[in-house]
Formats: sequence, C-alpha cells, structure tokens
Amino acid sequence: MMASDILLLIISLSLAGSILYVMVLIMHLFFKNYIKSRWFYSMMKIAMIFFLFPSILIALLAWERFLSTTSNFINGADLSKAFFPSNTDTFGRHLQNSAIFIILLCIWLAGFIICYAAALFQELLLMHHLRSVSNECISLDVYNLCKSISDRYKINNHVSIYQSDVITSPFIVGIFGPTIFLPDKTFDLEVLDLILAHELWHYKSRDVLYKSVMAFISGLHWFNPIIYFFSISFSNYAEIACDEIVLDGCRKEKRLRYAEIIVNMINTNKETSVSVGMTDKQINFTKRRLYYIMHENTHSKKSAILLMITLFVFACPFSVFAAVSTTAYAQDIFINELLINQSEQEAQIPINSFMEHTETVTPAAVNTISGITPRGTNPIDLTLPETGRVTFNTLTLSKGTTVKFVIGADNTSDSFRCGIAQGLKSTYVSSSNGTVNHTFTIKETGDYTLYLEGKSSSEVHVSGMITIKE
Repeated sequence: MMASDILLLIISLSLAGSILYVMVLIMHLFFKNYIKSRWFYSMMKIAMIFFLFPSILIALLAWERFLSTTSNFINGADLSKAFFPSNTDTFGRHLQNSAIFIILLCIWLAGFIICYAAALFQELLLMHHLRSVSNECISLDVYNLCKSISDRYKINNHVSIYQSDVITSPFIVGIFGPTIFLPDKTFDLEVLDLILAHELWHYKSRDVLYKSVMAFISGLHWFNPIIYFFSISFSNYAEIACDEIVLDGCRKEKRLRYAEIIVNMINTNKETSVSVGMTDKQINFTKRRLYYIMHENTHSKKSAILLMITLFVFACPFSVFAAVSTTAYAQDIFINELLINQSEQEAQIPINSFMEHTETVTPAAVNTISGITPRGTNPIDLTLPETGRVTFNTLTLSKGTTVKFVIGADNTSDSFRCGIAQGLKSTYVSSSNGTVNHTFTIKETGDYTLYLEGKSSSEVHVSGMITIKE
C-alpha cells in the first residue's frame, strides 16, 4: 500500500466522519423535540466508527498485502501468460511513494503519536496521583446502595468506590474493573442514589470505553479541527443520554433535585479525559443539559424516528462517496502535477546519457518471457533474480529501429542491467540510482533478444516500459 493511498484513506474517512457529524447536528436541530437524546447519541457512535476506520483498514490492507498473491500479465500481440510475484505494485509506485507523500505521512504519524501519547501520559499521571490521595469507601450503606443499583442495571462486575478531598465531582473510570470516585463528604441517600445511578449507567452503556476510543480518535485525526468539536459533542450527548435514562419516569421534584446536584458541583469539576462524570464546565452545555432534565421528552414519535434513521442511513454511503471522491480528485491533481514535473525532468535528460557496454559472454537465462511485441509500448513489472537474466521472446528488428528502456527499481540502491543480445554478443547499460532511461538503436537487421539482468545482492523488483519504434 502506497504512502499516498494511506493518506487518501485517512483524509477520506476523516471527511466522511465530519460529514456525518454535521448531519447529526442538523437532525438534532429539526428533531430534538420529537426524539429522545439517546437516538442522537447512537448516531454519534456510528460517526465515531467512521473516524476509527483508518486504523482498522490500514491494518487489514497491510496484512492482506503481505499475504496475497496474484497473476500479472504482459499484453501484446504474441501474448503468452507470464506469472510474477504479487507483492509488487504497478508502474508508478515511485511517484506514489515520492518524498512529499512520505514526508506528509511521517508528519501525520508524528502528530498522532505526540497527541495520543501526551493525552495518555497525562491521564495515567493524573490517575496515579488521584489513587495515591484517595481512600476506599468503607460505608456499608454506600456499597449496599451501589449493589442494589448494579443489580437493577444487571452489572456483574465488582464496583470499587473511593473518596478523595481533591475532587468535587463524582466520576467513574475503568473499562473492565469499574471504580467510582466520590468527593470526601457525606451525601444523603437520595442524592447518593442519583449519583451512583448516573455513574453506573455510564459503565453499563460502555461510555468509559467510548471515551477511551475518543482519545485515540482525537490523536488519529489531530489534523482535522472538526474532531475536537466532535469529541466535545460526543461527551455532551453521552451525559444527556445518561441523564435521560436515570431520570426516565421520575417526577419533577426528583428532576429538580438532580439538577441541583449538578449545579452545586459544576464550578470545580475535575473530570479527566477518559473518565465519565456527572458535571462539565461548559456553561452553555450545562444550561442545555438542565433544560433537558426539567423538560422530559415523554415520547418519541415513530414517524420522526423512522425518517431520521432513513436520512442517516442514506447519509452514510453518500458521505463516504463524497469524501473519497473529493480526496481522490485532489490526489489525482497532485499526482498529475508530479507527473508533469517528472516528464519535464526526463525530457531534459539526453536519451543516450547511459553508457553502452558490450560483452561476448552471455549468462544463461534464468527465465524467458513471451509477450514483447516488435512495435509499440510493452509494460514491464517483474522481479529479477540476484544474478542471471530474464529474457524476452526473440524479435526480428530492422536496421534503424529504436528500443527504449524506461525501467525503475524499488530502491535507488538496487542495481540491474537492460540490454539487447544478438547471438553471443550483448549490448547493455547499467542502472543509475535504481533507474534506466536509455534508447538502443539497431545497427543491422537481425534477430535480437531483449533482457533484464539483476546485479544486486538480493532480488530486485522493477517496473516500467519497453518501447520499440521502427
């Protein structure tokens, strides 16, 4: 897989996820009074998958690339099948792996490592400090209440509860072993029931896992400014959906008590990036959250849900198509510019800048391939052995016929020869920086054999073309 292909994949799916995120915001604007918030949160999870796809697809494509084999053919009038190893790309891989794409890929990778590693290190450091200044809760009433809520939510894992005087807002951490941190103060059972229900539902709905994935995605798409808004919105929808579940069917008095808890804790909240807590410092979001708490959406209209799901389902493939098409178009323009520059550079190189050599000792051919036509352009894509020639079918060429080799290897350090043999006499040129761009002129009519010969310490993959003109 080429460097430009990886960049295309990352940017395309980043755009696709961004488009879906905008779609969710638009749908929320029109359907918020008819559909419960948990539906919008579910759509945000789907959008999150699109942001996560690059890491999955790159791994799968790299693995498939490593294992797969196919058959490649040289086309011509005298075509005969020629099979080569499949772990080779077609002519043009040098362009796609050009320095600009590799540099951009390295910049993206460095940004991902720095952003994700920094967030992870900060989180681990914070949690280590928090655990060192926290004490395990020893209140039986608290644990009995927690056990009762866990049974209600069908949570089988043991839930640890710690208290600390350095936090003012409760939150939960731990994907497999959940731990709830509470402020070091006394809560009445009604308040504690709401707090524990909120935190345990976050664990039940895997919000802690989703927040950990979101930290990874934020690093993966660090170059996309929309990802930062998406991360905030994702967390906000998680909180509103959790409030909705916890308060489902509750009376206005209990909702008011719940809102008071949030207001009392809002000013000094210390929520971490991969923890999920009751409060958030965003004033506008807090106002919106309190509105949803006090104005219960008691029903979701089936027609509105069906319409929203239908629109979102259709938006998924269209967003991917739009993102991929746009990015691929930009990639094509960029590659075409590189092709033009490359062609201009090649045009400035004299055709016979490679020195011809002659030898009379002809090595035995390791492999003979049919398919070279006596006129026109013949694409080449094959692997040369360490030593020995790969020859093509014998051609009858007239005096004055030109045979142009434009061949490139994967690495500039690879060495090989391109040549023409007539009987025991061979005329060849050696590669320079892993490439050959040379034209042979036939001096007398006769039968000739074109060949490529490896001259490296290992196999050499080459691709390019041989053009014959009379």
